[in-house]
Amino acid sequence: MIYYFKLTFKIFDMKRFYILYLFCFLFTVFNTACEDEEIPEEFQEEYNEAIAEMGDEQEASNNGNDNNPQQEKEPEEPIEEVKKNDREYCDDSLFCVGDPTQDDNADDMQDDTGGDMGGDTGGDMGGDTTNVPDDIEPLGEGGVVYFVDGTTQIVKNFNPSVDKIDLGTDSIHTQILIDTPDGVSFQNFYQWDKVLLLQGVYLKDLTVANFSPIADAHLQQDLSAALAYDDGSGLVRKNTVYLRSHQQDLEEVVDFDPSTDKVSFFYLSVRGDAQTNYAVEETSQGVRFYSPATGQSLTLSGVSLSDLTSEHFEWRASQLEDTVHSRMGLDKAVPGFSIENCTVFSGKSVAMAGLVDRAPYHSGQAEIYTGTPRGQ
Repeated sequence: MIYYFKLTFKIFDMKRFYILYLFCFLFTVFNTACEDEEIPEEFQEEYNEAIAEMGDEQEASNNGNDNNPQQEKEPEEPIEEVKKNDREYCDDSLFCVGDPTQDDNADDMQDDTGGDMGGDTGGDMGGDTTNVPDDIEPLGEGGVVYFVDGTTQIVKNFNPSVDKIDLGTDSIHTQILIDTPDGVSFQNFYQWDKVLLLQGVYLKDLTVANFSPIADAHLQQDLSAALAYDDGSGLVRKNTVYLRSHQQDLEEVVDFDPSTDKVSFFYLSVRGDAQTNYAVEETSQGVRFYSPATGQSLTLSGVSLSDLTSEHFEWRASQLEDTVHSRMGLDKAVPGFSIENCTVFSGKSVAMAGLVDRAPYHSGQAEIYTGTPRGQ
């Protein structure tokens, strides 16, 4: 074995004791008692020097650690988490949505809460109290808060001047708003026995102050849009038809000129969800947009799907985070469909129900919708 040591020392320019220890280990694996082998006299001096050098280096290392104690590491800056529902925006501030055919987790029907309450819920329920209209009267004292709690509730004495509704943890994919002949209802889409009905009170009777802070940002923006449409504060433009879903069994057939007119989804308050609560089809009367859940529809008289292009449609930015166009089948129905940046607008164009903005990160990411208040 000693001849192998001698040959190894000549080949490798490194400290001999490391090589010696390596061979000791190898012989130990083969049940060879390396530590019991006698070191030949001609190598004894080199062996002793190697052992002494190893001891000196260990002592120097220990002294170095004593003289230079490990400094406490500076805390690392937190890495900002990228939310799957966040949008990227072009350098010119236009709204970009990437591939419009990609569905934003359509199978996950409750993906708007941001998981740890840091996504679309506005963080720790603190949110942002911006965009509160000056003409909103604060509610009086002594009111009751009615909770959407998964039971069947018919509230017969709701007082809009003092009472509130708390929508709990529901998202836009589970909770739909329906203005029924009996009153406004907050309906669980998948379990129809779970509903809160305000008997004799309609959406037009409520204001954004009649809601406790809403946890889900997309539900908040859809509800806020429907409120604005019904109370007359929502903005409208000429040559534009506005799709809605909250007015039960309302069927409209409207004139539409593809050369001048547009179709706006701004006041729509459902998400499509595999065409179960909103869809589009071509009928003998024209192109029909409809909600199978609420029975509301709007038909563009005499228009076929081939007459429509991507430029005909207006959107709220948050709708595109949920790929409403894909969920309702519009991207497959309209030839060459894509999202046009110039037709995407901020949900902050209306007052936020609950008075606490659950998506402050949306601010400035899309243009504010302009027009004339519908009530004028």
